[in-house]
Amino acid sequence: MVCCLPSWLRCCWLWSVASLVVLWAYISVAMTTHMQQGTLDVLKEKMRHTKEDEEKYKDEYEKFHKRLQVEGMHQEEAESEVAVLNLPV
Repeated sequence: MVCCLPSWLRCCWLWSVASLVVLWAYISVAMTTHMQQGTLDVLKEKMRHTKEDEEKYKDEYEKFHKRLQVEGMHQEEAESEVAVLNLPV
């Protein structure tokens, strides 16, 4: 099949097609980069929340552990006082 377009028009048409392909590739890369950046931002936000939660639960654990130790000391103290009271005279 012979193209009936003048050579200058064929050149312009090929240039336009090549430009569109380059533009499509650029947009595709830009969108992929944007999507990856969005995904990265979401992951960073989740990691930040996870770290905050970890610190919060660690603080709660330390408070609970300290209360448990104090309660254990009080119980041992009470048991020793009871043991002293139960000694034969």
